[in-house]
Amino acid sequence: MHSSSRLRTWVASLAVVALLAVLVVPSDAHGPIHDRIRALDIAIQQSPDSGSLFLERAELERIDENPAAARRDIDQAARLDPGLPRLALCRAALALDEGDPDRALVDAGAYLNRYPLDRDALALRARIHDALDHARAAAIDRERLAMLEAEPRPGTTVATGAPTVTFAPPVLTRGPYLQATGTDRTTVRWRTDTAVDSRVTWGLTAPSQPNNVTDATLTTEHVITLTGLPSDTRVFYSIGTATLRLAGGDASTAFTTAPVTPSHPTRIWILGDSGDPAGSDDVRNGWLAYAGGQPPDFWLMLGDNAYNSGTDAEFQAAVFNVYPTILRGSTLWPTRGNHDAFWPAPTLNYYDHFTMPTAGECGGAPSGTEAWYSFDWGNAHFICLDSEGSNRSPGSPMLTWLATDLAASHKTWTIAFWHHPPYSKGSHDSDNPDDSGGRMRDMRENVLPVLESAGVDLVLTGHSHSYERSCLLDEHYGQSTSLDDSMKVDPGDGQENGDGPYVKPTPGSAAPHEGEVHIVAGASSRLIAGALNHPAMVAGLNVLGSVDLTIDGLRLDARYIDTSGNVRDEFTIIKGAVGSVAENPLDPIEAPRLLPGAPNPATTTCRLTFRLPAAGEARVAIFDARGSLVRSLADGPWSAGEHHLDWDTRNGAGQPVPAGLYMVRIVTLNGVRTQKVMVRR
Repeated sequence: MHSSSRLRTWVASLAVVALLAVLVVPSDAHGPIHDRIRALDIAIQQSPDSGSLFLERAELERIDENPAAARRDIDQAARLDPGLPRLALCRAALALDEGDPDRALVDAGAYLNRYPLDRDALALRARIHDALDHARAAAIDRERLAMLEAEPRPGTTVATGAPTVTFAPPVLTRGPYLQATGTDRTTVRWRTDTAVDSRVTWGLTAPSQPNNVTDATLTTEHVITLTGLPSDTRVFYSIGTATLRLAGGDASTAFTTAPVTPSHPTRIWILGDSGDPAGSDDVRNGWLAYAGGQPPDFWLMLGDNAYNSGTDAEFQAAVFNVYPTILRGSTLWPTRGNHDAFWPAPTLNYYDHFTMPTAGECGGAPSGTEAWYSFDWGNAHFICLDSEGSNRSPGSPMLTWLATDLAASHKTWTIAFWHHPPYSKGSHDSDNPDDSGGRMRDMRENVLPVLESAGVDLVLTGHSHSYERSCLLDEHYGQSTSLDDSMKVDPGDGQENGDGPYVKPTPGSAAPHEGEVHIVAGASSRLIAGALNHPAMVAGLNVLGSVDLTIDGLRLDARYIDTSGNVRDEFTIIKGAVGSVAENPLDPIEAPRLLPGAPNPATTTCRLTFRLPAAGEARVAIFDARGSLVRSLADGPWSAGEHHLDWDTRNGAGQPVPAGLYMVRIVTLNGVRTQKVMVRR
């Protein structure tokens, strides 16, 4: 054998010993280490293309407390041979030494996914868990290590290429949680501490789950999509492996698929900037108290879902540990905030936590990306945009997709959500173009015109750590000083016991420029005081809370719920009126005009004024806030010009109507107009 070959073989054997001793070499044992490093120096000079030699030297340099040299050699080993099995393990050990246990946990986990029985890796990950105060996870790793070091005994066995050894069953460390639920599908995700196969069983009762989907791939990140499900149906499920159930099989592990046509109200829970468990626990408990413990149909997160940098450990603490029961029974639809940006690893990011629809599989136009997407639920269309990292310019891929998606939707309600608010005077100032890199300005100037031209009804954002809520707005694209009364479609508070609900004339698919309400709900875990004086807003609160949203046919109700379960703000939007004649597109020249009634509020009489540009048939009627016909005032031919009708605030039977909100509606062949009238007694 050539002398250089003998030298490399001897060095490699020494390096293997060093790597196997990765957790036990004392810091003062530098003499022998220096000798081995020098030997590796010679070997690398003779074989400069050997990634394994660089990796072996890196580990010795790490033990010798020379992290900079170790990092250089690890990077060189990765360039020469990126498939080296122990690259991730060496990176994990170095990250732990450098005080970055979050990064260390990602790398150690990646290695153990491939080599779940590696004793060095188990010992290292136990130390990482110690550094992160994960006492239970550390104990599990040490128990498994002890089992591997002990004599084999009866139990679950795993073939490793060596003698068969006993192995503890996998431990569920995240989930299950639901993603991308549509009328016929859902995606179930969960995480285990070791790489195993995946199975979901499901059925229409808890004890009977005859259907299953299995994936034999060994993984710790389990993603199973169920298809062929019945719409608007309660589905019970369980998760695990082909031979072991890890969770489910009971009444609490179930979800409801989306309806095609809603037969009951839809309830949505909305959280913004909920990434601090110190506050989000109270916000969750407050909403559960208000909701009577009933889960929402689904829920939205408006960004900054995990503080401060979106590491895996932070997402575990802020999302998966805070909402485990809700996650397993209600689909979560998230958007990305500035604090969610990336895990501290080059190939793992925010989107690895979630599964979003990219091919239009849950309704809407295919987006081809998880950064922005849409979905349908009953008679509502929801649009998630990425205000953090995607191009927000006109003509950009996101805005081009947005226009396509809006054109394809014919749902009654259109609701958009993202992170950075177009209007805010909270902890962030939407008037300041330097605040948040101009993202608030971009969303206001570039995105709102597209949404409003398609009749958006509600915009949900976070980022400012307070609660703000606007009146019914349209075409306000400048700074707050440019807001004028013409941009306030309805300047009132939108409350039935106040100025009355907001009324949008078109009862069917959203019509352009009828106005939308903006909610800034960035106070679901942290408060930062702001002026809260944006002139578009009718409510502003420095109060922790979340939003409860209900859609019931042509009615939308939103309430801000504090940590005690109290309603701190609320409003209602009503679309058109049930029972009217079929709608026609509004022609701006030929359509009728309906002026506000006077007096308003009315007590005994209200004069109604309308103008017809041409002679023709016209019907004038009164509806209540639920859309039920109260009284038909006129139905027949009219001449062109201005006309007056007096309503005596009585119904068709001649009885005085109760106090409350009513809608006056005029319908002609050329369009429909609606005005609100409040009756007070």
